[in-house]
Amino acid sequence: MKNKKIGFYISIIVLLIIVGIVIICFLLNGRVKVVGTDSKKYIAYVKINPSVKLNYSVLCTKYSDNTEKCEEPLVDNYELVNDDAKEIFNGVNLLSGKKDLNTIINNICEKAKEKGIDITNVNVESDWKDINTYLVNKQNDNSNNSNNNNVNNNENKVNYNVKIEDVKQIENNVKEDVEIEEKAKAETEEQKRKEAEELARKEAEEKAKKEAQENARLASTIRLSDNVKYCHSMHTFECEGCFSNSLINTLKNAKGHYLVESNSSKITIKVITSLTNSYNKSTYFGKSYISKIESAGGEEVGGAGGCDEAVTKDVCKSFNLICE
Repeated sequence: MKNKKIGFYISIIVLLIIVGIVIICFLLNGRVKVVGTDSKKYIAYVKINPSVKLNYSVLCTKYSDNTEKCEEPLVDNYELVNDDAKEIFNGVNLLSGKKDLNTIINNICEKAKEKGIDITNVNVESDWKDINTYLVNKQNDNSNNSNNNNVNNNENKVNYNVKIEDVKQIENNVKEDVEIEEKAKAETEEQKRKEAEELARKEAEEKAKKEAQENARLASTIRLSDNVKYCHSMHTFECEGCFSNSLINTLKNAKGHYLVESNSSKITIKVITSLTNSYNKSTYFGKSYISKIESAGGEEVGGAGGCDEAVTKDVCKSFNLICE
């Protein structure tokens, strides 16, 4: 009787073990399993004023129930596309800290902002279809974090203008942007070159003009140390208001002329007729303006003159001569 009880208990235990094994197998067969991982490569072309191309990866895990869970996209490397980017990020390693895509884009924005560049709108082109959702979700997470000092907080929220393009199109856009910038730079350099040439030409002309004036001045300068003497004539002309202010001003400043008296109806003027030695040239004492007075209607009513008088500083000043 005792042996029968033992056999019964053993049978129950065996049955329970079998049932347990069946249940475990059923549970194992029904559990979701990892069937593999897949790392996909993407690019993002970030354009503010500095333009930066980012190469990044998204690692996704696939499960037996046909679901997929992807990790944070990580930037593998980057390219500074234009001159502004090369200047702004000179000596800066964008991958020295966190390498997730959102942080890298934020770092680009922060650095641009430090240089006074408006980061309100940031254009982003990428071949990853979920990038817009990813960036928006990151912005929302940051907005909910009151301790966050990121450029995407409520005070300095960035508006991402995201455009999904295939890789080839993005590469073409990068190439075109570089060509446009290089063309604009070349045109600016050419304009600067032309302006520099024009400035140099004007400066050369001005220099040549001044030199010519100085040479003319030197060529017509009377050296008082040469004891130069002069002869002059004096004329008085009258008319009924025929002498204009323009004519009178011309006579006042005419070389070799000394306007003694003048009004619209009467002019008395002295005119140098000769200088001694090598100075006896019109270069030094000018040409007579008497014909202009006569052409204006002036009639000579008196005259006089003198000769062999010394040329002094006062004489030079009175007769508009150049002396030293």
